[in-house]
Amino acid sequence: MEIKITEYKEEYAKQMSDIIARNLVEVNSKDYGIECAKKHAEAFSVEKIKEEFPKRTKVYVALDGDKVVGTAGLGKSWYSDDGEYYVLTVFVDMNYHKQGIGKMLIRKIEE
Repeated sequence: MEIKITEYKEEYAKQMSDIIARNLVEVNSKDYGIECAKKHAEAFSVEKIKEEFPKRTKVYVALDGDKVVGTAGLGKSWYSDDGEYYVLTVFVDMNYHKQGIGKMLIRKIEE
């Protein structure tokens, strides 16, 4: 497995949406409940990603060949207008958890 970190392209939106939704429903729902997780997943539909992610300061994807296996973004907070930048939407394909991909994405953002 050779993971490459690259910048977001619209062609990645479907795979990103699937990864985010699955993580929200199967992982985050344990902390926030299934209904809350499903509601949040709606905010990451393919259409929403194509519309909103280009507005962020930076969005990266982790690729295993041509397969998207993770994503992370940097942008302004949705909740406040403090002018600060925040790490947003760090998600890794569930089949790739515990392999350091999230760390790779965060390192790229920190650059």
